[in-house]
Amino acid sequence: GGDNEFLAIIIIQELASVRCKLPVHKYEDIIVTSVVNNNVTILVGDTGSGKTTQVPQYLYKYRNKITNKQFREVITQPRRVAATTVASRVAEEMGTILGEGVVGYAVRFDDNTNHRTRIKFCTDGILLREAVVDPTLSRYTVVIIDEIHERSLYTDTVLGLVSNALVDVKLRDNIKVVLMSATVVADKFKEYFLQSGCSVNTVVVPGRTYPVALYYTPTPEVDFLEAAQLTIIQILLGIEDDNLIHGRSRRDGDILVFLPDTVVRVKINRRKPLYHQELMKLR
Repeated sequence: GGDNEFLAIIIIQELASVRCKLPVHKYEDIIVTSVVNNNVTILVGDTGSGKTTQVPQYLYKYRNKITNKQFREVITQPRRVAATTVASRVAEEMGTILGEGVVGYAVRFDDNTNHRTRIKFCTDGILLREAVVDPTLSRYTVVIIDEIHERSLYTDTVLGLVSNALVDVKLRDNIKVVLMSATVVADKFKEYFLQSGCSVNTVVVPGRTYPVALYYTPTPEVDFLEAAQLTIIQILLGIEDDNLIHGRSRRDGDILVFLPDTVVRVKINRRKPLYHQELMKLR
């Protein structure tokens, strides 16, 4: 209904505001121009720069500059969780239903794409299987290989296939390749593709840096789940105290807790109501 549509618009506007603050946002035109004018673009962007979620959207936005044919791009991720979560985020930012609109994903045993999909996230293993049938990846306008520095067997094989497609002068202009990495490995890949006679350009996007402080527990924790819970409460109380002292109303920010496996994550999720109860006692 109308209320849901209005809420969706508000959410998209809020997400757009967040997107504009990402370091990669200032490089939108530079990245698009590089892809338009070169066979291969190597994008080096620090973790948190926004390259993984934003670059596919930039290229889709300016797809008419890249090709006059039907546009399709595929973005590989080394892990299935990354492929599905990034696809979900991009679909949310674009205001489309994942798997039904322009954004979809394909991982082993789970293909959430259809004929309308124009931005497809997948694992490098999935793209490799597609390449068995279509060695030149002719159905794609742009191939983005993310986390290229991880150098898995699948990723290196896909790189070889893409390189072979670019060697053929007739096919070269039909496909654009974007290699993305969080570390500076550009020179090796640039040399590799230059040997194939391709035009290669490197774009470096700085990430966001924050002061980091380390705090250690005085003794080993017996129950690390309880320790994590208490730490979260301490952080939240610290923010509340800071707001009171300085007259602030800080509500932004997130807390990231690293946990060993899914079972532990389920357990700590069940404890979430306890956070609120404990905070109410202490306030």
